[in-house]
Amino acid sequence: MNDQLKENRARVKGYDGPDDSSSLKRGINSIEKVWQLENKIQIGSLDELINQQIERAIENDQKNITILDIGSGPTGQLLTEIATVAELSLPKTKALLSAHPELTIRCTGLTDAQSIDTFFQATQLQSSETDTQVTAQNIEYTLTAKQTLEKFLEKLDVDHAELVLATFSLTYMGPKVFEQTVRTVISKLSQGGTFAVAGYAEDHPAIQRDSMGMKQLKIRNQDDDFPLLDMNEFNKKLYEQNRDYAELHEDLDKAEAFLEKIGLQKAGFLQKLKRNSSLYFEVLTGLFYDIKFKKQISFESIQHDFLNQRRLRHVSRTLWDLEKKLLIGMRQKKKEILIQLAEEFKEEIELEYTDKVFVIKKRNKLERTPDNFSKD
Repeated sequence: MNDQLKENRARVKGYDGPDDSSSLKRGINSIEKVWQLENKIQIGSLDELINQQIERAIENDQKNITILDIGSGPTGQLLTEIATVAELSLPKTKALLSAHPELTIRCTGLTDAQSIDTFFQATQLQSSETDTQVTAQNIEYTLTAKQTLEKFLEKLDVDHAELVLATFSLTYMGPKVFEQTVRTVISKLSQGGTFAVAGYAEDHPAIQRDSMGMKQLKIRNQDDDFPLLDMNEFNKKLYEQNRDYAELHEDLDKAEAFLEKIGLQKAGFLQKLKRNSSLYFEVLTGLFYDIKFKKQISFESIQHDFLNQRRLRHVSRTLWDLEKKLLIGMRQKKKEILIQLAEEFKEEIELEYTDKVFVIKKRNKLERTPDNFSKD
């Protein structure tokens, strides 16, 4: 019974990027710049992508188009801009919609839920109440291994999408959720539909930054097998003043033991580094300038400086190395998943990918070719 309750309880706040994700400015210009940086893949402009789907809808006598933005952010910036259909940013879309008033575009954004109370809460994004051709809403929903994209779309009664976008959102998914999400998009894409993704492996899902900019290890999704150490409390203690040295020393030893355990450091290396005189040199240099500028000096402040220097040497730099190794491994794993899906759905999709972006296009039924994906 407890397992059942746990399964049905909504998971929220899975995103480990910046707290203010709108600061990424994920509007039309921003995502197009990311696409254009990868000149090995010609994605085109967002206006062209939407225009292609409108033309296809007209040709098939279809009255509506669905656009999905995975990881739209709390403000839903991209969909808000699409909903305005400005002539400056979407001239072709504006012209076609004006010529075909019977056509409608339904835009849906998925952004991480901020709390249980707001889970699956929808916010309307369109700025003009008179323009009924384009509607846009942002819905709070956190993707996990159990809270899948498929369940999200089923609840909204969305059985297809002509255009799916994801900008710097898939990077925060582990392999299991990543595969589930991409697989669902493939199944829901309409014939001739496009899935355009930017930044799918820019960060490791278990790496986050705290308020001081230091990197930490955190298990984002318990359904993904990240055997990592949660260092939140560890970092807090190191930055608190007047903490007991023995307690901090014990925590630091635990962290160092963990790094040795996962094989990041050779046996005995950390012990040798503890005796490295350069650590003391840096602490004494700092102390010299403190005295020079007549700052208050105490045993506690000297001890605190030493611990900070030791942390930078033993932990922070090691975390940077660990992040690099994790990121390389995660990017490779996601590429393998993409190649596997391209092979599995080789009669249905075309895949192009680089380290930064990938594009999946759903074939029309009459299109068949053995060369179904390309890479850089």
